[in-house]
Amino acid sequence: MTHAVFMFVQYRISMVFLIFYAISSMPLRFNHLRTGLVAGFLFAATAGIDAVMFFSPISTDQQALLNILEVPIALHCITILCRYQDMRGLFNAMTAAIFVLPGNIACSMVIIWTGSQLWALVVLLLVDTAFTLLTLKFLRKAYRESLEDANANWGWLCFLPAMFYSLTFTLTVWPSNIYSVYTNSLPLVFVIALIFCTYTILFRSFSQKQHELTLTRANDTLKLYTEHLVRESKRMKKSNADTAVMRHDMRHHMRIIDGYLEDGQIDKAQSAIAELGGVLDGLRPKRYCLNSAVNGIITQGSIMCEQAGINLTTKLDVPEFLKIPEFEFATVVSNLFENAIEGARGSRIPYPWVTINIHPAKNRIITEIINSCDVTLTGGSDFPQSTKEGPGHGLGHHSVMAFVSRYNAIFDYSVKDGIFTVRLLI
Repeated sequence: MTHAVFMFVQYRISMVFLIFYAISSMPLRFNHLRTGLVAGFLFAATAGIDAVMFFSPISTDQQALLNILEVPIALHCITILCRYQDMRGLFNAMTAAIFVLPGNIACSMVIIWTGSQLWALVVLLLVDTAFTLLTLKFLRKAYRESLEDANANWGWLCFLPAMFYSLTFTLTVWPSNIYSVYTNSLPLVFVIALIFCTYTILFRSFSQKQHELTLTRANDTLKLYTEHLVRESKRMKKSNADTAVMRHDMRHHMRIIDGYLEDGQIDKAQSAIAELGGVLDGLRPKRYCLNSAVNGIITQGSIMCEQAGINLTTKLDVPEFLKIPEFEFATVVSNLFENAIEGARGSRIPYPWVTINIHPAKNRIITEIINSCDVTLTGGSDFPQSTKEGPGHGLGHHSVMAFVSRYNAIFDYSVKDGIFTVRLLI
């Protein structure tokens, strides 16, 4: 085959691996059909550019410009496919372009050393396959965990693959063409090794950071649950103490009622019985819902609201048994509820309030917590940070977002006219 046909086939093979790596390494935004349509468009568009580049009588500089033109097309299409429509999608697209460079470099070296186009294409397939399998096996898990962190300065990290691509381009295409300056082969080998080592170190460090954050959130969750158990224990002790006092006083009440009855004072006896019934009702724990864990959270929250002078309104329909771990769900409710109480306590209105609604809907659970507040947010603002002091505070939101990610829940919040609303669909 002619050199032009060989180069066209080489570029098409590389594009197949680029698309495959991008799709298999990142969380996708669309279904299989739409993903396939975007990938097909990318392949066809770059095929057209390659056809012009290799089969038209143009200069080397013009070929280099067409080669550069393929870059934004590939980056745009792959970024569209990524679930994260921010700099993480761009970084993934640039990384996919970097990870097909080793195969192209190895292919060019085989041509230079042996002159065999067949062996060059075989080596291209072998190197791209090996490099893709290695990265997917050893880096994919760490890479996906890293992508969950939206605050990892992905914009700055995009300079890393950009520099690698620029370095490789200048050594292989322009101004030095590897077929005319074949001594660039050795530096390119080191570039390939540097790419793999750099990405390995980068993703492993991100993975370690994510692991540490997971442990921190787990410790925070356990701490919250421990605090809940302590509060429940104190509440039970108080309830038992009140019950013991009532049991001790019961015989006195019975004597008084018995005396009213002996004297024929039926009205007073009935009034005393009604009063006694009210006292007994006060000792009975209030039941907000069937789920014990959530009920305990709301019970403690109601005490906090009463102490802070906050009006609490509840409408709860939480099943006794949940499809998700009730311990984790109750912890999330506790985080959001306490944040609402904190926000209402800080509002300057005469009668601060909190409303919490939890109910099932089509095999899912909707949680909505609304509170009065003085918080104002502008577009793109982060979730309000805790104003509490001391270590461990401010981690509640991270715990909630980890729960949302783990169970594919939907979480959103809004602030309007002094009303803060949080919604969670799980």
